[in-house]
Amino acid sequence: MKLSSIKRDVAAAEDGVWVTGALGNLDLLIAAVGNKQYTTMLRKLMKPYKRNYENMEDSVFVGLQNKCLAKTVLLGWRNMEAEEDGQPDIEYSSEQAYTLLADPENHKFRETVLALAEEEEVFNKEAVEAATFQA
Repeated sequence: MKLSSIKRDVAAAEDGVWVTGALGNLDLLIAAVGNKQYTTMLRKLMKPYKRNYENMEDSVFVGLQNKCLAKTVLLGWRNMEAEEDGQPDIEYSSEQAYTLLADPENHKFRETVLALAEEEEVFNKEAVEAATFQA
């Protein structure tokens, strides 16, 4: 195995990459979980719970994580359709991202965002370069 085949594109992990067809025809601009902005924000949000982290309710942690995902990981989307036919696509904003991530009925959407952000292959240097070259 060549070392180059497992290298991470650090800029892509921080700035995000477009994942086409993430869910149906929905494209997502995803940065890696653990990017600098994510880590900084999560630490800041967790600070009030520092002494009692062990006893934190799962729902509280998920809420904090959703805020981080919406601001630092899910950076954009294309083809997010409104529920009703004929309505324009839903424009991306971090606030709209948080609303969708926090809705328990959108569990599949949240889990897809999280899985992509944790998938090292998404940020593989060779894959990102090939995708950029083809565009």
